[in-house]
Amino acid sequence: MLHQSDRPVRPIREIPVYGIGAVAVEPWLLNYINYQNTSPVTMDRIISAGMFTRLWVPTHGEFCCGDIRNWTKKIDDQTWSDIELLAILSVSDLNRWLAIPRSDELVDFEALTAGVAELRNELESICCILRIAGKGAILQAALDASDEIAKSEPQLLTDLKVVGQGDEFLHAVAWIEPDAWWGVLRGP
Repeated sequence: MLHQSDRPVRPIREIPVYGIGAVAVEPWLLNYINYQNTSPVTMDRIISAGMFTRLWVPTHGEFCCGDIRNWTKKIDDQTWSDIELLAILSVSDLNRWLAIPRSDELVDFEALTAGVAELRNELESICCILRIAGKGAILQAALDASDEIAKSEPQLLTDLKVVGQGDEFLHAVAWIEPDAWWGVLRGP
């Protein structure tokens, strides 16, 4: 769901897959990680590592196998800059979606709300990995500004409670990152 437009963006170099090792992972998260790690798209691998880092919960005193900091050191500074730039362009897309008036009868707001939450979750995963790599300050500032817009949209938050009920990712976000507006608790 990340930025895809006709604006010129330099192709991002391929990066290594972040291996999670032999830890117990919820099936929904493991399936997602395995799928994303087979993608030829570099950003999918970044998102996968970020989702694991953010949403994996140890079950039996496990420690995260595979050192994420060492993994980030395998990626050069230019690639990190390219990753951050693409993510910032995606924040622009997110802001455009958030600015669509709720009175627009031609828009499927249920689908839009689901897309906004998915994109915001992906961007948080990218930002998480950038922070671990010692980067991402510009992206974080852009996300903070975007979050203020989203939090000021009561209908978006109401719609999200309905749209996100069956989404394991948004449910995990609600438990692990309770301040994240895109997290959705199960129930009424």
